[in-house]
Amino acid sequence: MLTSIIEYARHTRLYYTRHKSYFNVSPNWGLMESNGLAHMGILFPEFAEAKDWQCEAMSWFEEQIRMQLCREGMQVERASGYHLVCTFCFMQILDLALRNRVRVSDTYKQNAQRMIDFVVSIMKPHGVYPMLKDADESDVFHDIWAGKYGGWAICCDEGLADPGFKDPTHGDLRLSEDGPASQIGFKPFPLDKAGPR
Repeated sequence: MLTSIIEYARHTRLYYTRHKSYFNVSPNWGLMESNGLAHMGILFPEFAEAKDWQCEAMSWFEEQIRMQLCREGMQVERASGYHLVCTFCFMQILDLALRNRVRVSDTYKQNAQRMIDFVVSIMKPHGVYPMLKDADESDVFHDIWAGKYGGWAICCDEGLADPGFKDPTHGDLRLSEDGPASQIGFKPFPLDKAGPR
């Protein structure tokens, strides 16, 4: 198994998807390749090449988060399903990096926030992603955030943190007044105003 990890990391570095598509960026599968390499570099520091894997993957992520976003914060392929996949890929690496004291630029954090803002702006008031283009009707809050991050999450300097919803399991997404979200300056808004009109 360990040999497979090393071989995969070496292969990914050698054959990273750098080609330009008609969007003039490396398509979203370059993110998936970067994701795998970042995980191997950060989670297996015992390997002699781990620091190189980590540095290369993080530089790819820094490059991609600048290239993959349109002005409004949507992923450049303009397909809501790809946008959601790419958002979680960027967020997963942000969380992994911050939890392991790997430097991430402010631009990366700001662009990741823009991607989340886009998701929130088009999701339905009850937290379900609309079925647009290639997207399924993902339950953004319950299935994806809770599933991917082991609980509700907000981005902060230490990684992803529990924002302090009152009762998310039963759909009460109001924030507690003294929770982590309010501590970083988040101002609650009426949930019935979220999503497209």
